[in-house]
Amino acid sequence: MGWKRTGFWALCLSMLSSFALAQITLDNLNDQEVDNGATVVLNCILRGARQSDSLILFWYHETTAVSFNDALTVVNPRYKLNTSPFGQWKLTIQNAQRSDQGKWRCQLQSPLAVMEEMKLVVRTPPSIEYITPNMSPMPGSTVRLSCNATGSPEPTIQWQRLQPVPIFPQPLGGAYYTGRELVIDDITGEWRGLYQCLASNSVAPQVTEQVFLQMEYAPTVEVKDGVVSAPRQESANLVCICKAFPAVRNINDINWFKGNDQVVVSDGYQISLDLDLEMDPNRETTVSTLVVGTVNDDTLGEYTCRFENLLGNAEARVTLGVSVKIDPDTGKSTSKASTIMAAIVINMVFIAIATALGQF
Repeated sequence: MGWKRTGFWALCLSMLSSFALAQITLDNLNDQEVDNGATVVLNCILRGARQSDSLILFWYHETTAVSFNDALTVVNPRYKLNTSPFGQWKLTIQNAQRSDQGKWRCQLQSPLAVMEEMKLVVRTPPSIEYITPNMSPMPGSTVRLSCNATGSPEPTIQWQRLQPVPIFPQPLGGAYYTGRELVIDDITGEWRGLYQCLASNSVAPQVTEQVFLQMEYAPTVEVKDGVVSAPRQESANLVCICKAFPAVRNINDINWFKGNDQVVVSDGYQISLDLDLEMDPNRETTVSTLVVGTVNDDTLGEYTCRFENLLGNAEARVTLGVSVKIDPDTGKSTSKASTIMAAIVINMVFIAIATALGQF
């Protein structure tokens, strides 16, 4: 009968032990949403455990064990673990970052398996991590403009066309396109221009990055001033501005004409060519200046500038006229004609005054 009594008491002890273990629970963990840089406290509270229990408890971030019992298992100076008083495993995250967000789990593995889980959201401003670099696609190809951004909440990404006009070509149309990737099938030259990716969320103002989509096109030309005037016997600058790709970079691809005759540098003219990178960092703009050495009857008139690249040519016209020379000290004209006219006006005034006095 002795063995029966022993078995009975062993069964009772086992039942009592199971009952005691069944009383070990974890407090619920609540989801948290904090700002970037905030301090976060994750407190795992164990109920019903005794200090004599052989406890095995972990903190997990997603699938990575962050702590084991009273020690951190990762090297992160922003993480602090406090296991006092008994039954609490308080994990403090200082200067919370986007990398800290996700699922956090407090898991008791011994003497029985119990766990609680919560979700941490760290609100962070948008940041563009990648944008397609500047490119020069072949006509007819498919182009993909990609923009990847991070942030919490997940940023909204839009595309905008800035140049040459703030509207997308057809069939897309409109001023904005929403999505990480802008796909252009069978691309043509009308898609050439400057595009901008905008990433925004509720935490901070939008951030932007730009990409230039370059396409070959024939020159377009405009003049800086349609009419240029200068005093006789002085010099004058006539300026034409050309946009083209490939840009017109060779002086031999720029010609100036007076009427129907080509301007020759040795006849008192000078021609210059400049790639204005400050005006146009995309290297499409060429500025040509025709310096007329002496303004006289022979050099007055209409001039034409003509630019050419592999896809064609274009031209524009500017007229050179005469202006009155002004004395910088007196602010008056110094030309002979102006002096004679002034003298005539003065004489006429004197005659008018004398006539008026003679009538009294």
